[in-house]
Amino acid sequence: MKVAHLIAPGPIAGAERVVLGGVAALRRLGVDARLVVLGDARVPEAARAFADAALEQRVGARIVWAAGRLDPRALLTLARELRATSPDLLHVHGYRALFYALAAGGTAPLVATHHGVTSHDARVRLYERLAYALCRLPRVRRVLAVSAAGEAELRAHGIAPERIARVPNFLALDAPIPPTAPPDGRPLRLLFLGRLSPEKGLDVLLAALALPGAPPATLDVVGDGPERARLTALASQAGLTGRVTFHGFQAAVAPFLAAADALAMPSRREGLPMALIEAVASARPVVATAVGGIPELVTAGDNGELAPPDDPTALAEAMARLAAALPERQAAAGDRARRTRDTYSPEAWARATLRAYEAATAPEDSRFTG
Repeated sequence: MKVAHLIAPGPIAGAERVVLGGVAALRRLGVDARLVVLGDARVPEAARAFADAALEQRVGARIVWAAGRLDPRALLTLARELRATSPDLLHVHGYRALFYALAAGGTAPLVATHHGVTSHDARVRLYERLAYALCRLPRVRRVLAVSAAGEAELRAHGIAPERIARVPNFLALDAPIPPTAPPDGRPLRLLFLGRLSPEKGLDVLLAALALPGAPPATLDVVGDGPERARLTALASQAGLTGRVTFHGFQAAVAPFLAAADALAMPSRREGLPMALIEAVASARPVVATAVGGIPELVTAGDNGELAPPDDPTALAEAMARLAAALPERQAAAGDRARRTRDTYSPEAWARATLRAYEAATAPEDSRFTG
C-alpha cells in the first residue's frame, strides 16, 4: 500500500513526533509511506526542521511551500505532487492539511487524525469547527482519535461512529529511565514538557507554585512557543525566579525526565500527549488536570494526582498530595511503566493505523456516503 502523509508542521512537538515516528514504523511494516509537508513560506524554519528530522528517520519529505493560509499556487503544486506519486490513500494531520488535501482534488480516500484541539482564539476555533465539518465529507473514510475523550468529541460533532477508529499516540523514548529516589528533604523536582501555548496551562501551574499551600518545588520547563515571554514574566512576577527554569525546545527529553521526580501537566485541553506517555513509561508520577486522554494513563492516588483545569488552588493541593506520598506514587508509577511500554509502542500504533487504512480502502467502504 502506498500512503502519503500530509502535515503543516509547527515547531516539533507531539503531533509532529507522532507523524515522524509513525511513518517510520509503517515503513517497517512494509507500507510505502511518504511525507508531504505544507511549509509556510513566511516562517520556513518549522518545515525545514521537520524535513531534517524526517531525514534522520530515513524518510524523505517533499515540501510544498505556501505563501499564506490559502495559496492557490500551493494547491496546484500539491495536486501535481499527489498525481505524480498516486497514493492509494492520503493521511492528513491537522485542519490545514485536511483543507488543502480536499481542495487539491483527487480520488484517493482520506484518513484524518484528530490530534486534539487548542481553541485558544476565535480564528483557531473557527478552523476547528470547519475541520469537523470536513471530516463528515464522504471522501474522509476514517477519522483517527488519539483517546476516548477525542472519540467522544468527534461523535459530538457529527462524525459517524463507524468512521472513527481509536489509535493512541505512542512512546518515542528508546529505553526505560530508572526512578529517582524520594526527595529526602529537598524540594520536589517537577518537569513541564510541552508547547508554551494557552491550552497547555503553564500559567495555572506557575500560579499554583506561588500559593502558600503548594509544596516546596522547582520546575524545569522544556518547550517553546508563543507564550514564552509572557510566561517568563509571570514566573518573575510570582516570585518564582530561581525556582523555575525555562530551557526552551530540547530534542532530547530523556535527561530531563531522568532528573525529575514527577511530570506536571496543567493542561486546559488535551488529546493524548506524547509527553504524558513518556513520563508514565519512564516510571514518573504525574500531577495533572483531568482533561482529554490524561485520565486514561493517570489514576489519582495511584501513579499520580489529578485536579480540575484552570484551578491553581486545586492544582497546588494535588501537588501537596503527590509530595506527601511520593514513594508510594513512584512505586505505582513503576508498575504502570511496564504496561505502558507494551501498549503504547510505535509498532502497536502502526498496526492499528494499518487496520484503519485497510478499512478505509475496502471496496464496501466506498459505498458509505455519511
